[in-house]
Amino acid sequence: METQDIGNPILPAAGVRRSHAADGGAGPPPGGHYDDWTPNPLQRRGRVQSDHSPLSNALLRCRRPFIMATYNANTVREEARLEELAHCAEERGVEILAVQEHRRVHTDQPINYRRVGGCTFITSSAWRNDAQAATGGVGLMVSPRARKALRRVHPHTNRILSADFEGSPVTTVMSVYSPTNVALIEEVERFYDDLRTAIHHVPAHNFLIILGDFNARLGPEDAPFTYHTNTNRNGEHLAALLTEHELLAANTLFRKRMGKRWTFQDRATSMRRQLDYILVRRKWRKSILNAESYSTFDSVGSDHRVVAARLRLSLRVPKSAPRARPDWEAFAGSPELQANYTAEVRGRLHLLAEEGEPTTYERFLSASEEATRKWVPTKGRHRASPRSKHPEVVRARTRVEEARRSFVREGTAESQEELNGAKQQLFSTYDRIKGEELMEKVKKVETVHGERRYKESWKVINEMSGRKRSREGQLAGCSPEERVTSWFTHFRDLLGTHPTVDGAEEEIPAVLTSLEIDDGPFTATEFATVKSTLKEGKSAGPDGIPPEVPKNCDLDDIILEICNQALIENIKPDIWSLSNIIPVPKSGDLAKPDNYRGISLTCVIAKIPGLRA
Repeated sequence: METQDIGNPILPAAGVRRSHAADGGAGPPPGGHYDDWTPNPLQRRGRVQSDHSPLSNALLRCRRPFIMATYNANTVREEARLEELAHCAEERGVEILAVQEHRRVHTDQPINYRRVGGCTFITSSAWRNDAQAATGGVGLMVSPRARKALRRVHPHTNRILSADFEGSPVTTVMSVYSPTNVALIEEVERFYDDLRTAIHHVPAHNFLIILGDFNARLGPEDAPFTYHTNTNRNGEHLAALLTEHELLAANTLFRKRMGKRWTFQDRATSMRRQLDYILVRRKWRKSILNAESYSTFDSVGSDHRVVAARLRLSLRVPKSAPRARPDWEAFAGSPELQANYTAEVRGRLHLLAEEGEPTTYERFLSASEEATRKWVPTKGRHRASPRSKHPEVVRARTRVEEARRSFVREGTAESQEELNGAKQQLFSTYDRIKGEELMEKVKKVETVHGERRYKESWKVINEMSGRKRSREGQLAGCSPEERVTSWFTHFRDLLGTHPTVDGAEEEIPAVLTSLEIDDGPFTATEFATVKSTLKEGKSAGPDGIPPEVPKNCDLDDIILEICNQALIENIKPDIWSLSNIIPVPKSGDLAKPDNYRGISLTCVIAKIPGLRA
């Protein structure tokens, strides 16, 4: 041991209670307060006033603390480790987790987005060493709440990744991974030069937080409460960075017992070190409620501990109105629902007919919308239980926690071996359950194929193989409105530009002057023929009416009247000129609109006159 692990004779003035510190929990004690809480009702708690903010905006509050953390995972290349990491983050309420050494290589994509349980794992690619082994890699594991507030992600280098989150003020989070203390000095200096450049590009009024493995030791001459008694070479670079940019190492600001300060334990020598830090700007010091290291991520299998900070932070999450999802597949299989839908639409339009009002498309849409609300069932949100909460995985995780406590208590080689075996058993349990799920899906494919339910069969096959899994990404933009404007501008320039034609006014002679083409009104016989060719399961256009409505409901005369108004009287509904464009990702950087192709969804009923034989 480089530093003797002795108990602090004084109760921590700002940190967690001793009883809670023993648990390794990353959140507040149930029904209690941290030691930095004060009962003084006159004390104004919150962020300190910015030098550039008026008094009315000086204090920023949120209803519950916001937890950010940093964790060197060693590797999450295996799916089991990645799922366990996401489970630990969700279980401990970590909204944003900076991850180092994920060792996932994706050089074809600057930024990769991946759903893991309820979280999103955003990574820049790892790199390969001389032996072609995957090395390094930084990323962010963000909660659904933080994902909605995400503005942009920028990879500065393969060791520095930054992300901006909408808030008041904007929050900039960096995940960094420094070269080790024995690396070439040129490599270390290059890393800190790149980090200085990245910090320089962050606006001064942003809430900046840098989470990472700095592979540096700070001594008491450079930070208040450190684990080490001296500063090493990397620590000198880190101390210079703190001074130059007026940063603070948050996990050295609180008086903790020595056992809560170390963040890394060498597997060969069992020596403990403090290498991971959370850096914040000095002017936001009062926003840090607590920061320390915990052992709650030990089941992931790293030799580092997670370092978490509780913050007063306000993220501005855009609120979206709840939208019903009609189950048109269930509607197509129920003649009773179709009859009720038809009666509802006809009943509402009949009142207008008695008053002498013609049937317009707007009135038809209004009646159809009400009928959809009353008679079309909605899809429920089916969320499969994640493997991390499977009973067998929970039992295996419990054995890991018991083995860890035994190792901390005894510290013997036998307890160390027992802990390693429990961790391997946990990951093996993940893999076994995944195999069982695949076998269940194979049996399901065989069953539905035998029943000629080919659509469902292919759906399961695509889910198993990931053949049609769309890539996930985010278009560059500081807000949802700005991203919508970018989409609109891109597709308008791509599809809405009038072509330049030489001799546009030149008259083109007719080749065939007499053809047997009926240009009279649309007949019921022709409409019935067209209706039989409509394919169910297709998406609706801007009017929200899918093919299931004209195909299965007895509304032929109403739709026929609307079509003839457009065909004969040239009274075309305005909504027929609109289309919904769905961007589908291609390869390349998904922050650029050029790497998407658009699918245009137009009104189904607007297509019917064009399908006339």
